[in-house]
Amino acid sequence: MEHSKKAAKALGIVSLVLSILGLVCLYFVVFVQISGLWFSFGCVVFSVTALVLGVVSRKKQNHHNPSALIGCIVSIITIVLFVLLWMLILALFIFFADVIHFLSGLGKIG
Repeated sequence: MEHSKKAAKALGIVSLVLSILGLVCLYFVVFVQISGLWFSFGCVVFSVTALVLGVVSRKKQNHHNPSALIGCIVSIITIVLFVLLWMLILALFIFFADVIHFLSGLGKIG
């Protein structure tokens, strides 16, 4: 039993570290704006993996693992912010495509 509790605690710590890495990748996508596609992929991979490992760790330790709980919370927040970011980007693309389409027809007669 002691070995499984240590493994569960290690999974919680890994979950916390991966969720922080996902949040850092999201920071790079939003504020630094370097290689957005790669950091977006990293954000999703790190956050989803952290969420899965955090849930597994909490199941193994009967909900007594604070690092797994914090990892789950941070990864959920990161995933929600990531989805909102891409919804905003998509909305801006659609809006500006409509504006460009509207403006391109202003000079035409008939």
